[in-house]
Amino acid sequence: MAPHFGGEVHTRDPDGTPIVVKLPHDFKTISNTIIPSGGGDSNDQFQLGEIQNAYGNHVGQWSLAATCRLPETEWAIRPYYLHYFDDHSMMFFDHAWRDMLLGFELSFPANRFIDKFVYEYLTTKDQSGAVYWDHTPEIPEQVSGRDNYYNHYLYPGWNHWGMGMGNPLIISPIYNANGSLAFYHNRIKGHHFGFSGRPTDEIAYRALLSFTRSWGTYDNPSPTILHNVNALVEATYSPRRIAGWDFRLSLGADGGDLLGKSFGAMLTIRKTGWIK
Repeated sequence: MAPHFGGEVHTRDPDGTPIVVKLPHDFKTISNTIIPSGGGDSNDQFQLGEIQNAYGNHVGQWSLAATCRLPETEWAIRPYYLHYFDDHSMMFFDHAWRDMLLGFELSFPANRFIDKFVYEYLTTKDQSGAVYWDHTPEIPEQVSGRDNYYNHYLYPGWNHWGMGMGNPLIISPIYNANGSLAFYHNRIKGHHFGFSGRPTDEIAYRALLSFTRSWGTYDNPSPTILHNVNALVEATYSPRRIAGWDFRLSLGADGGDLLGKSFGAMLTIRKTGWIK
């Protein structure tokens, strides 16, 4: 689990005038962030959610993995499950855990074709449902839906210099044409495949392929379902005559509605150990 809090928020009031909101960062706020809780008596409309719910922008995950190795063989399978939560409602069991990252990694006995295979299924469409209502004195009921993964009503999206800090299939804000730091495609379903092998003692390879469909966000849904595909093929040559040196060629491509078409290549020359 990880939060960020404090700092300044640059926003606008209802008539469009730019304003700066200075968020609290005293010891009490730090305590209310480490143990997520709200409170306070600020009349600032921009901090109302912090007072009613919890200080800061919190994200986290529950994860589970297990590895099974077949006796007297080199076969192994490792299934794993990850449940992401963006607020308290999905941290425990207020809602069904419909969103998940579910995958498995399969290791093969020694051969010259393939040594590992991985498959992952990702779905983030539910987000506790499409309805959100914060309790008021007039209507005290709380409906905690529309979690809006990686986004927050005060803070910028959960990113570092525009790159999303999470699953790469959720498109990072750095690709937003308008310069916004929000995530515009956080309701997705995706499939990821990968496999690797070592045909010879000196040559290794890996291949990755991902397919994604996006419904946008609850606040800004896509008019149509958008598609995306990403691929990578990589080969590494490690000659035994010059131990410690690797020569790697990587080819990558994107396609579909989300990122458009692109192609790239990278040549890497790497030395490990002492240079003699």
